[in-house]
Amino acid sequence: MDAGEKLFVAADIGGTKTAVGLFCASDPKCRPLIVERYRNRDYDGCEPLLRDFQKRHDVRSDIICLGIAGVVDGPEVRVTNLPWVIGERSLRNLGFHTVLMINDMTAVAASLSLLNTADLHCLQPGGGPSGRVAAVLAPGTGLGEGYLVQTDGYLFPCGSEGGHCDFAPIDDEQRDYATWLHERCGGVVSYETACCGPAIARLFDFYRERGVAAADETMQALQRVVDRTPTIVAAAVAGSCPASVRAVEQFLRILGREGAHLVLKVYARRGLFLGGGILPRLVGTRLFASFLETFSQPGTMVDLLATVPVQVIVKADHALFGVAWYAGAHLNPTGFRKDVEDW
Repeated sequence: MDAGEKLFVAADIGGTKTAVGLFCASDPKCRPLIVERYRNRDYDGCEPLLRDFQKRHDVRSDIICLGIAGVVDGPEVRVTNLPWVIGERSLRNLGFHTVLMINDMTAVAASLSLLNTADLHCLQPGGGPSGRVAAVLAPGTGLGEGYLVQTDGYLFPCGSEGGHCDFAPIDDEQRDYATWLHERCGGVVSYETACCGPAIARLFDFYRERGVAAADETMQALQRVVDRTPTIVAAAVAGSCPASVRAVEQFLRILGREGAHLVLKVYARRGLFLGGGILPRLVGTRLFASFLETFSQPGTMVDLLATVPVQVIVKADHALFGVAWYAGAHLNPTGFRKDVEDW
């Protein structure tokens, strides 16, 4: 690498974990020079985490771009599912003179331009990629939604807060679940409440209270962990625990319906891309049948939805690479331009 190469720091800040990397602005493939992953609960805020990254790797860059799981509309951003406030002033105190902050789903949408077939698992081939809009749906600590628009050779990634819209049950079982959630969580029951990562544990409890059996080994394992979701997902993948299987299947049924809603609302003929860290663990199982069942249900638009490709993003740290793509596009003279054939 040239001594004069411009380097920048990129960070993907979620509700539970943060990934930080060092990138070169002139690399269109956004290959990281360094990547570190952190548990957010180990830090009081974003600044101590970034300070640790700088010190550990002797990072000397004055440019940073952050993808943040929160509403980004000013010089300070509150992380939605974490008691952190991230401000431009405090980042400049760390030596970053150029500070870019984007929504985490803007980052996931931006990552689509970097993916190839090996980074994707196809659930529905559809009619092949067409159109100018792709939708992204990413369940994690919350439920992220966004889209990517191509026009005149430019790509525009956009995050949204669509996951906070009201949950609309489609049958009696989901209506019972919505009532159960309202009694325990209060307020509006959103799609994020109903089918984010932590909702898998809530669904497990919902089915257990309704008499669905849980395997003894699963119950024992759950007593030893703080985050129950990975244990329940693993038991569902193994097919060893009826309550875990029912929880993950219902999670996917709700997610499939909301995926269809998103595709129809932004007319995402280019495809629906499923991000986050949960869904790649389900690749190779039959559980995705529950997703496809409800994705193809919405009435008169069922024929249109059948033409939309649906793919799971299996590339690790894809949101981090999306942050890096956005930063590189901002720093390079060609900006957000990309050959359509490459997308």
